Amino acid sequence: MPIKFTNNATTTLASSITASATSIPLAVGTGALFPPVTTASGNFFYATLVDSSNNIEIVKVTDRATDTVTVVRGQDGTTAKAYIGGDKFELRPTAAGLEDLGSGMNITNLPAGTTLGGSAITTPTATQTLTNKTLTSPTINNPTIDSPNLTGTPTTPTASAGTNNTQIASTSFVAAAVAALIPSGTKMLFQQTSAPTGWTKDTTHDNKALRVVSGAASSGGSVAFTSAFTSQGVGGTVGATTLTTTQIPSHTHPSVITTSTATGGTGSPSATGGKASNRLAGSTGAAGGGGSHDHTFSGSSINLAVQYVDVIIATKN
Repeated sequence: MPIKFTNNATTTLASSITASATSIPLAVGTGALFPPVTTASGNFFYATLVDSSNNIEIVKVTDRATDTVTVVRGQDGTTAKAYIGGDKFELRPTAAGLEDLGSGMNITNLPAGTTLGGSAITTPTATQTLTNKTLTSPTINNPTIDSPNLTGTPTTPTASAGTNNTQIASTSFVAAAVAALIPSGTKMLFQQTSAPTGWTKDTTHDNKALRVVSGAASSGGSVAFTSAFTSQGVGGTVGATTLTTTQIPSHTHPSVITTSTATGGTGSPSATGGKASNRLAGSTGAAGGGGSHDHTFSGSSINLAVQYVDVIIATKN
């Protein structure tokens, strides 16, 4: 491609130039900042002249010898004018440069003698085809395009054509690469109903929770996940209990005994016609042992219906 670029190339004029000058002296030692173009090679680049008032002129540089460049003045819609020493000379993106860059990618602009895959193209045309030619330049991330046809669809490359790091990956090549990264027999979890392509759903386990362990992986338990984690009622009763003497606290009962005797002579009431009464106070002996006994109980239900996400286990084929 004849147009050339370098990064951040900027300098100043070493001395003044007229509006018609085609040789421009650059500041000493700064010429190497710009692309190495020569008239014989046909290479070139665009540069921009800028004066202290920000007037600009775009020039086409066709040759560079040390710190002096040969130019075509007033390019890309600009007008040639005189500049003085110290004015700027910079390689900037320009409309003309971008257009030339794009047209340089067209096969009709390839210079005579250009070789593609070792075959010289002496009279390129827009409809010329290159069948079964390896494009050694340019490269795209260093792949080799095995069989392009510039007027149609490139033929499909294969993983076995050349080394793997220089080929466009085919479907089989990508599949082989994935298989190398994930060995057959690897088990993984997927949040979907069916196993992805290349995997087989493992139905050994169903309706179980996941447990994280630091040792060997295993499985266990006896109750299904949704059966264990559901609303569980809490309540119950105990059988009726009649307390025995030993189950009640130790205690006594008070007791009163009343007796009566006749007064006023033997066999007949007294003049007052009454009887004499006697009261004896006391208590019974202690009873009861303070033993234990049971009561009925009840409570609110415990809701164990924990939220969950279903996953499947699949094995790499």
